[in-house]
Amino acid sequence: MDDQKKREMLCEHLPYELEMLDSAYCFLHSEADQAERDKSPRKKNAAIEVFWLHARNLDEFVRYSSGTATAAAADFTSGDTFPYEMETRDLVDKMNDQICHLKYGRVAGDHQDKLQFFDRDRAKAAIDRAIKLFEENLTVEAEKLWKKRQPLVMVLSKLPAGSSSATTSTQTISSSFTGSKERHWSSELNCNVHFNCD
Repeated sequence: MDDQKKREMLCEHLPYELEMLDSAYCFLHSEADQAERDKSPRKKNAAIEVFWLHARNLDEFVRYSSGTATAAAADFTSGDTFPYEMETRDLVDKMNDQICHLKYGRVAGDHQDKLQFFDRDRAKAAIDRAIKLFEENLTVEAEKLWKKRQPLVMVLSKLPAGSSSATTSTQTISSSFTGSKERHWSSELNCNVHFNCD
């Protein structure tokens, strides 16, 4: 792999994958975009597909070995952390069957086996952890090129049953980004999620 291709991967292509994943995630979960999601189910479906497409690419990035035509975290890291198997491996077949490939037997309708919002949460958290490991294990050369990710801050506001005033609670988990990230883990039906996605 020549240095120019590695530079392009670290400075343009990988950041683009992560930005698109974050942007789709924000659109799908933010209160500010709720009206747009309700007005345009096609835009919501497009954002769902964008999220899973980039999640699949990032899964391959951390899971594949060095030395193939597919970019791999192992191309830019030292030690034996990569290739890395994320704990969401069970979602990869669903991504392939429901998003990436037009197959007979694809899950139809509102079936429980379809990818759900909580699967997005699991995938996002797993990718964040994998990218954090990636950043912690960069080679000296790669570290000079890589721009550390900024936090995607998410604050959960819940309306308790029978209450008209919102209480705010947050859950902080480790993130691939510098600092911490607050995560939304509850049902989309009873939560308002606010983001700082700038």
